[in-house]
Amino acid sequence: MISDTLDQHWPNITIYLENQEGAFEEPSFYIHRIRVNYTKDFTGWQNRMYSYQVVYFPPGIKPHEELDAMAEQLQSNLTEIPGYAKIINPNFAVEDDHLSMTFDINIRAYPKEKDPPFGGMKYQGGVADGR
Repeated sequence: MISDTLDQHWPNITIYLENQEGAFEEPSFYIHRIRVNYTKDFTGWQNRMYSYQVVYFPPGIKPHEELDAMAEQLQSNLTEIPGYAKIINPNFAVEDDHLSMTFDINIRAYPKEKDPPFGGMKYQGGVADGR
């Protein structure tokens, strides 16, 4: 879903979902999930917090100028995953030759039950003493 959102805004930039042996093609994005935390309420619903990192590798012409421009574009355009969730807690950092954006997505979910809690009940019996 995040890759689809990036692709809508930057269709000519390669998006990686797995780390690459060697170097990433430039320009490109690399997306990965950092962690998932959840709390459960008494009704069984879970409040899940997914944390992600999007790394942008600029073309090598003027990397710092590109990093600043992409930071502004991401702040303006990557504010939600349409139809899914708003992006919260965005943080940007320029690290050497790439831009790192970390953010969270908060959702409520109800996990599917693996097995029904009770099977069918079989009743066998009658009235005591024929009454």
